[in-house]
Amino acid sequence: MPAVKRLAGGRAATLHPGCLCLGWGQPNPRMEESGRRYELLAETIVEALTALGVGASLAEALGEWCPGAWSVQGSSGKLAGLAQRMISGGAWCEALIVIDRDPALTALARQVHAVLDLPWSDGAQGELAGLVADASDLHARLREALMVALSERFGEARCAPLPAAVSDRARSLAGEHRWE
Repeated sequence: MPAVKRLAGGRAATLHPGCLCLGWGQPNPRMEESGRRYELLAETIVEALTALGVGASLAEALGEWCPGAWSVQGSSGKLAGLAQRMISGGAWCEALIVIDRDPALTALARQVHAVLDLPWSDGAQGELAGLVADASDLHARLREALMVALSERFGEARCAPLPAAVSDRARSLAGEHRWE
């Protein structure tokens, strides 16, 4: 699988089917609102995890991937990391939530951090699947809990595929995000 540059930036992250990504675009952002965007998205994730019976809080842990004050921690380690980018006319805030961590990707992240001379701790990377009594259909259950939490903060939220024009445009730009 090729490496790509993340829209929101941040440190190296490994994405795979055991993760759920949540993104929020905002038009005409203000720089002073960046903390509030982090806060809203992080609180939404904590609320959704709580609805699934998982204790979660905001904190930074030594050796976590992409450290930051807006990391969502659980008893197994970091469950979600947030990143944000602002450009003229828009802001993008995203979260990567680890549902089921892949040992091969954990090993890869450890190697990348070593090459970058950054601290890494396997214990700082958690996974949601080990924290719930019934991990069956956890992607769908987490998505539903996130939709409820988002609706409470922003009004009605719904899952829908991207419009074809948006999806086609994203595919046309994909080459610009490949890491060569």
